Amino acid sequence: MVRKFIVLFKDLATAEQIAQYVQEVVNQGGQITNNYNMPGFRGFAAFIPDHYLASLVQVQQLGGLISSLEPDAEMKVQ
Repeated sequence: MVRKFIVLFKDLATAEQIAQYVQEVVNQGGQITNNYNMPGFRGFAAFIPDHYLASLVQVQQLGGLISSLEPDAEMKVQ
């Protein structure tokens, strides 16, 4: 299964390190839909296959470069 997630990185992550994750998502069969490069909000949104998503979750849980890994969903204000 492939699901859409937003992956954000810690401030110490370099552009090259983020690009490596982007390339790995693509190599694993995912699709990048957005790139984010703003102070405090650097990362990407992508459709990520479950088999690779598990490794990204592990990176975050072990204190790696990923600061946030959240499902991408439409938000509505009422």
